[in-house]
Amino acid sequence: MSIASLFKDFRLALTVSNAADISQKYGSITTRLNADFWDIESDQRNSLQIGSYGRHTAIEGVSDLDMVFELPAAELERYKKLEGNGPSSMLREVRDSLKNRYPNTTIKADGQVVGVFFNGYHVEVLPAFLNADGDYIHGDTNNGGSWKVTKPRPEIKVVNELDKVTNGNLKDVSKMLRAWKNKDGVGIGGLLIDTFSYNFFSQSSKFNAATYSTYPDLFLDLFTYLARCRNRNTGWHQEVVSVSGASRSSKQKRRRRLNDARRPSMPWAMQRKRSYGGTFSVGISRKSL
Repeated sequence: MSIASLFKDFRLALTVSNAADISQKYGSITTRLNADFWDIESDQRNSLQIGSYGRHTAIEGVSDLDMVFELPAAELERYKKLEGNGPSSMLREVRDSLKNRYPNTTIKADGQVVGVFFNGYHVEVLPAFLNADGDYIHGDTNNGGSWKVTKPRPEIKVVNELDKVTNGNLKDVSKMLRAWKNKDGVGIGGLLIDTFSYNFFSQSSKFNAATYSTYPDLFLDLFTYLARCRNRNTGWHQEVVSVSGASRSSKQKRRRRLNDARRPSMPWAMQRKRSYGGTFSVGISRKSL
């Protein structure tokens, strides 16, 4: 079997096999919330898939799924005027709506989201309000309650644009890196994986037209790039250095170079915020990846 065939089979094996069921659950959640909050019948309106599934970089076995559900703007003012914790009241109302749809399913309101726990995966629903900039205002129940802004659309947009330029290689590489990370237990979050892939293809057009037959060269360059990056908070860099197959002295030199390497960045990952279930780049939860 050729190298190209091996990479092709590898990529196909990463396809999410229960995508139809996931889509049905997304639609069912959206339908219920639209009926209760908008008084309309629709399984698509006011809903946005986000996270790795929304960016189409998720792989087989994905268990954490995320979506934004847009609530009517007037509801924001009502929640703000409530005594006590307005975001908490909002989450309770969304939770109760979904409990009517799924009475025998575990549904929990937690922090910024309402989690619906199905067999094998769960969907975290972020109730939010669309603002004039096209971003979303969402609640945070912690510390008495507050309102924050999240920006999922720009991240989806830039990933899709660069993936088109790279003939689909950006998303394919992200998926393969996820499989490597899962298999070897490398401490890289999904958002960081997509950030690395994005930056790798942004810095050079060398592999924009890569085919599976040239993926060995692509991944050699990619892991060399990863070994030169660093993120002390994740501890992933030692695994990357080991994968590169370098000698002991070379590994030591590379570890020293990590201290001078720049941190990865993305247009939508320039700022870190504490919200939506954990530290994440503007617009996306680390848990959702």
